[in-house]
Amino acid sequence: MVHENWRFRPWYRELKRWITEGALGDIVLARLAMISSGFLPDPAGRRPAFERQPFMAREERLMIAEVLIHHLDVMRFLCGSLRVAGARAARTLPEVRGETVATIFLETATGAPVVVTGTMAAPGYPPRAPDRLEIVGTRASAVLADSELSLLGPRPRRQPYDPDQGYQASFDGVIAHFVDGLETGAPFETDPADNLETLRLVEHAYWAAGLHDPGSRDGGPGSAAR
Repeated sequence: MVHENWRFRPWYRELKRWITEGALGDIVLARLAMISSGFLPDPAGRRPAFERQPFMAREERLMIAEVLIHHLDVMRFLCGSLRVAGARAARTLPEVRGETVATIFLETATGAPVVVTGTMAAPGYPPRAPDRLEIVGTRASAVLADSELSLLGPRPRRQPYDPDQGYQASFDGVIAHFVDGLETGAPFETDPADNLETLRLVEHAYWAAGLHDPGSRDGGPGSAAR
């Protein structure tokens, strides 16, 4: 089993239940964004993301392979099979090796557009901002914003979450799932074959963005984003 815990965050588990029960109908549009200032220096001159994980500053593949890989997995979990239709990425911080902003354009098996986008170099944003998700269906829409999950439509629902508790719950949930699989023999939700599908999207995103060679260094953000 691959430890892919992002999809085990309680708001994504609840949204998956809504989708499975048919509350949204068929998905016609989905967009997931994570925007923060974690790569930027705080008032004390420290970069919060690199304080927690110093290796990230030296990674050739950063925003897609290290950060948005989890969001790609979430969208696979929620929307089903996906393929990359295009991507753009750029290195905006000269002191950071990898790309710091990326947008990946995808589509579902039925052709519905899906967008995964993010940066951790956004001035004015908190260093650990929550995800923002919007899914439009034929029956209702779902929005995750400011740690609250809402169902919009004829039968609205609202479910607030504590972000710190939800963060811990994702680890608790994925480990409990692993232990349950060991004890019962049930298949793992994030087994290696499943995770290869997420890695496929990562690789295709780098090809679409023109950054498929992790050893190359383009002339700057302008030439890196194509």
